[in-house]
Amino acid sequence: MTSVPDPEQELARLAEQLDQLATLCQQLRAENRALRDERDRLLAEREHFNQRTQAARQRVEAMLERLQTLSRT
Repeated sequence: MTSVPDPEQELARLAEQLDQLATLCQQLRAENRALRDERDRLLAEREHFNQRTQAARQRVEAMLERLQTLSRT
């Protein structure tokens, strides 16, 4: 024999599940926001290091050209 759930209990259970889902949604939104902020920070940091690397590469290439010029004379 199957018992019919009490509507009040079923409603309370559904309300609790809804509250849990709402809380989870808030947590996931906050986590997503934090991850996007971290991604943006890391992308900016990478761009900064790429610029520094490019500048260092240009300086090294210029030094090598000067050394080659000096070694020819």
